[in-house]
Amino acid sequence: MRLQIAIVFLAITTLPANAQEREKAVGKGAGLQSCAEFAETYRRSPAQSELLSYSWAQGFMSGLNLMQMLLKRPTHDLNAWSTSDQESHIRGYCNDNPLAYYSDAVQALFEKLPEIPPQSN
Repeated sequence: MRLQIAIVFLAITTLPANAQEREKAVGKGAGLQSCAEFAETYRRSPAQSELLSYSWAQGFMSGLNLMQMLLKRPTHDLNAWSTSDQESHIRGYCNDNPLAYYSDAVQALFEKLPEIPPQSN
């Protein structure tokens, strides 16, 4: 439930500022490509693909953590695994689930990272 709330929040906040002049979208960026599309771009240019996609992943996971903080729920330690281990986990998920979205791979990674209890004020 809490993850769905975070996803809805992120979707709403990524709507175009002037929807009348643009095609409507509930999300944007590298996370909306399929794992198969990510694999193809990675095959063609690993470093560039990883930089673009993982940068998106960091922002997405940071946004999920921000939503968790606002809801006074546990966050996840984004520094618990090295960058290379996180990237490897995402690639592994995508290799196993080519029809999934890249964002699904990132969400699976996020859920594997250790939780940090909410701070009481």
